[in-house]
Amino acid sequence: MGIDLGLKRIGFAMSDELGISIKMLPVRNASSRNELMKTIIEMCVENNIKEIVIGCPNELSAQSKAIAKRAKGLREEILKKENLAHIKASLWDESYTSKTAHKMLLEMSLKRTRRKELIDSASAAVILEEFLQARGHQDA
Repeated sequence: MGIDLGLKRIGFAMSDELGISIKMLPVRNASSRNELMKTIIEMCVENNIKEIVIGCPNELSAQSKAIAKRAKGLREEILKKENLAHIKASLWDESYTSKTAHKMLLEMSLKRTRRKELIDSASAAVILEEFLQARGHQDA
């Protein structure tokens, strides 16, 4: 499962068992960490998730640093959760994922409002796709 953390919204994407296709999941509002963890646990249980990859910016802007801190904290919390003990959690450089996702959504000829609704999940899908390609096998 791929996660794109934002300050306002969180995008999710999931691959099939073989990692052949990636599906964008509904965007969630960035609420409390407890709500986010509850959502992640539910998704992992319902979909038999084996691995989570969290987008983590490497840029130096204040906003990027804040998101990177949240991504690292989320990874640590996932690794500490007893009911997620079987799940691997990794960070992935999310540089240019929003641009790639935006281009992908433009190519789909979606209206601007629909692209805005999907951009976070599309970014999560790009993060997951890049991660799976780099790993050479698909099991997230």
